[in-house]
Amino acid sequence: MDLAGDGLIFPETADAFRLGDTAATAHIHQEQAISKAAADRSFVVTTGTASGKFLCFFVPIIDAAIRARKACETPKTRAIIVCR
Repeated sequence: MDLAGDGLIFPETADAFRLGDTAATAHIHQEQAISKAAADRSFVVTTGTASGKFLCFFVPIIDAAIRARKACETPKTRAIIVCR
């Protein structure tokens, strides 16, 4: 799935997650989570350790910030991330 090509995230968001010239690829659970977030739907991700759960919520947060900036919205807190 091409998340930016499918309109789920902005191309600028995809660029933020590039590794040099290499586009980042998403696992199926990441694609599903990002798709739900793009549709403004709630979701829960359960998967193994080190499988990329962080990107399931981080990509939509960054995408929302980029969309807000492009729409000239008033800057505000979009998310608070607490890691333990």
